Amino acid sequence: MTESLQFTLRAQVDDQEVTPASIPLTLFTQFNDQVQAFIFGGAKPRKQENIRVSVESGSYRLRVELDSERLERIEKDLQVLQTGDKAGVNPRRIEVLGKWEAASKAEGLVYEIGSSRLPRSISIDRETRFYDSSQRFWVTTEKFLHGTVLDLGGTKKVNLHLCLKDSGKTLIINTDAEYLRRQEENHLYKERIVQVRGEEHLVTGELRNLWLLQIRPVRRKANEAALRERIALGTESWKDIPDANTWLEDLRGYGNG
Repeated sequence: MTESLQFTLRAQVDDQEVTPASIPLTLFTQFNDQVQAFIFGGAKPRKQENIRVSVESGSYRLRVELDSERLERIEKDLQVLQTGDKAGVNPRRIEVLGKWEAASKAEGLVYEIGSSRLPRSISIDRETRFYDSSQRFWVTTEKFLHGTVLDLGGTKKVNLHLCLKDSGKTLIINTDAEYLRRQEENHLYKERIVQVRGEEHLVTGELRNLWLLQIRPVRRKANEAALRERIALGTESWKDIPDANTWLEDLRGYGNG
């Protein structure tokens, strides 16, 4: 069973409303490509999928017939968009909406998406501002990260790739070439403490938009090899003393003798 979505473009060219008979080729191609990108959401169409498109009057309108499975996936996003929110919406569809918002502001174009299963159509015009409610969970943070530097530098984008010691996850941390030139030590493939500034998600703990503040070697609290050597020397020195506690109390004058 197929059902349909309607995508409408309202525009003025030479003070005349655009119709299927008068739409400029560039606008025709651009809009059709954007509708296709919105429908598939970045995925490839299935071979057995039979999608039909008809052009209707009423400015320039495409009626797209879809199977119920694809339509349900799209309408889940449309239901979110009807609230003005775009959190969780397919990224490719958000990208198309961003282009329509920009064209509305710059050229006065109006876009509409409608369906008989939706209570009202979605309109994108000069006043439209979709927001992302998930952004409120991101806060500015500074952190010290412990991990191994896997990559360092770059030409167009200068950054540091840090594999975290506790999770094994690799983070990309932005920096600048001048800071790296000032480093006297070679940090590549070495364990380091890295101080960063960026954003942290309050719920998931995910980090993003990280910027390198400083990088330094890991300072061990004790040299393990030297510590083992001192323990061995102490053990050798005390081997002829049968009771170390009694000997220490006698040395301090606490003994009974």
